Amino acid sequence: MSQTAAAADLGQMPNWDLSDFYDGPDSAGLKADLAAVADDVKGFEAAHKGAVAGHDGDALAAAIADYEALQDRLGRIGCYAQLLYAGNMADAKISQFQQTIRERLSDITTGLIFFTLEINRLEDDDLEGRIAASAALARYRPWLRDVRAYRP
Repeated sequence: MSQTAAAADLGQMPNWDLSDFYDGPDSAGLKADLAAVADDVKGFEAAHKGAVAGHDGDALAAAIADYEALQDRLGRIGCYAQLLYAGNMADAKISQFQQTIRERLSDITTGLIFFTLEINRLEDDDLEGRIAASAALARYRPWLRDVRAYRP
């Protein structure tokens, strides 16, 4: 089946204006954002890996805020690629772009996996003490509850 026939089989696809994200798949802004977030994830990992247990409540809250900001930036890039792909699944270049972005984001986020694992190693009483002592950390109580829901 030709690409044109495949596109016809899909019917009318959504057409979003994604320019609020990036100018296009080859956008310099996208490339800069990918490079910057990769560097920032490495910096986050260097600052916090192996250190979460030693953070007081305020330091843990600041680390969570940084983690949240990184996830937002990564999500923006991922959303752009996914929406572009959803708008034209029959275009091989867009499909390849979306897959490349998924792989790149997967590589980058590998540097963040430690964070929730280290949070899950904290004892309940210890974490509750930190939350009680830090209004900044108390703000993240629902997120902490969800992250720790399935811990052993």
